[in-house]
Amino acid sequence: MSGEQHQHVVGTEGRPPPATVTTSTCTTSTPIDSSTGSPKPSPPPSPKRSPRAPKEDLFYWVKKTSFLQRDVSYICQNINGPCPLLAICNVLLLRGHVSIDEHLHVMGPSNFIFARDVVSIVENRLAERVMLTEVVALVQTLQVGLDVNVQFHDIGAFEYTNACAIFDLLDMRLVHGWVVDPQDTAAYSLLAHKSYNQIVDRLIDYHSIESKAQSIPILMKERSLSMDDAALKVDQITSEGPVIDAFLADSASQLTYVGLIQLHEDLKERELAVFFRNNHFSTIFKVCFDIVDLIHIWGGGAIESRKPIHNRSDWLNFIEKVVLIG
Repeated sequence: MSGEQHQHVVGTEGRPPPATVTTSTCTTSTPIDSSTGSPKPSPPPSPKRSPRAPKEDLFYWVKKTSFLQRDVSYICQNINGPCPLLAICNVLLLRGHVSIDEHLHVMGPSNFIFARDVVSIVENRLAERVMLTEVVALVQTLQVGLDVNVQFHDIGAFEYTNACAIFDLLDMRLVHGWVVDPQDTAAYSLLAHKSYNQIVDRLIDYHSIESKAQSIPILMKERSLSMDDAALKVDQITSEGPVIDAFLADSASQLTYVGLIQLHEDLKERELAVFFRNNHFSTIFKVCFDIVDLIHIWGGGAIESRKPIHNRSDWLNFIEKVVLIG
């Protein structure tokens, strides 16, 4: 789901421009006591203080929360940014696999961490599993988003890419909730085990057809088909198109009832995972049959609990009241 060709789910829409993570030096001057003319004592070296807000694309706010009776830090997304990187780092933080304390800076009542330090933390964790050159190449892709191509038959089904290997290397799952209902036989037979990119290609064909008479010679020329094969192809396109259109319209939230049920059933108790939906990656946690999601957006709250959904009435109320996972 990312492609630039058909505006796939993690693509030009919702994806920030490539973020250039640069190292900047924060300079401070020695404060002078105006009454005595003497230098004031220097602040303690840790946590570090910034004289002014760093640029938005270079830092992320950090919050504290209680998680499984532990005080832990987690990283917030300021606006648009490399949310796959943050979601992965937050899983590592909540697991206790990494710490960001030594990288924290203070500004007023808030803490922040530079983006370059988040990259370094994930790189160092990955370096325990693979060669450093491979790590750098993989993590750099997370700074500008992550190309994922959802497949509609299962919450863990994605077209496999090198970037997706990051999750395997870190022993964490990437999941989604955009699952087609097996009881909808027409949609399921068409969409199950197909990817978002594949059905968008078919949808483009469908919307390109004006009439069968006009489309047959075009397909014969463009795809080197016989007249009979081109006619069959037009029939296939015109029969599949409305089914795809209806599915995408009905699941515009990229979260289906069946998908949510699978999330509750397939995630293990106390499992942390990265959840993909609507061009966004966030951290989810299953505890006591609830799915808890970490809101990455600064000012958007801390930890929120999503109660289990048992029936379609609950599901409709749920959709009206919340936007799941960030």
